[in-house]
Amino acid sequence: GNNYFGLCPFHNEKTGSFTVFPQTNSYYCFGCGAGGSPITFVRQIENLDFFEAVKFLADRVGMQVPAEGYNDSFSRFKKRILEINRETARFYHNYMFTPDGKEILDYFTSRKLTPATIKHFGLGASPDGWDKLLRHLKQKGYTEEEMLQANVIIKGRNGRCYDNFRHRAMFPIIDLRGNVIGFGGRALPGEDEKGRKYINTADTPVFKKSQNLYALNFAKS
Repeated sequence: GNNYFGLCPFHNEKTGSFTVFPQTNSYYCFGCGAGGSPITFVRQIENLDFFEAVKFLADRVGMQVPAEGYNDSFSRFKKRILEINRETARFYHNYMFTPDGKEILDYFTSRKLTPATIKHFGLGASPDGWDKLLRHLKQKGYTEEEMLQANVIIKGRNGRCYDNFRHRAMFPIIDLRGNVIGFGGRALPGEDEKGRKYINTADTPVFKKSQNLYALNFAKS
C-alpha cells in the first residue's frame, strides 16, 4: 500500500504497529500512541527541544535556520555542558597514561581489556585528589557553576567544590550523536568496602540515566 509499517522505536513490541504516512509526512504508533511530524519524531528519538530538532533536520539538507527572535540561551548552555564533558573525558583518558594513573590502567589490563578496546571506549582514570579536574577545567575557562551543572564537581557542606569522581576507573557515556553526556566511575578492587562501588553522573540538562544506555552509540548499527 501507500504506507510503511515497522516495529516502534519508542516501546517494545514483536508485531509492527508503527506506521509512517508519506502523503502527510507523519507517523503514528497504534501500540503506544506516539505520533506526529518529522520534527516531533526527531525530538523524541534524539531527546532535543523544538529548535534543536529543526536545526538537526536543516543541517542534514544544508539549510540555514534563521536565529532571529529565538532565545537559544538554553541550547548554548547545554552545548557548554557537553564541552565540559568532552574535555573531562579527554582529561581522564590522558591521566590514565601518566605514572599516577598507571594503577587504573593496570586494573583494565588485568580485566583483559586490550589497548584497542580502552581507546575505542575512551576509558580513563580519575585522579586520587580533591580538585585536579576542577583546576584543569578552570584553566580551560569553565566556571564552577557550569561544572556543577555538568555534575563533574560537587559542592561540600563547607561550600567548597571538589571533584565528583576520585580514584576511579572511568567510563564515559556517549549518546547517539557522539556527545559525552555523563560518566560511570568504578572503585578499584579492595576499595569497594570504603564506599560505593559505582558512582554515576546525576541527572543533568544533557543526561537522564533512565533514557540512556552505555555504548548505545556503538550498538546502534
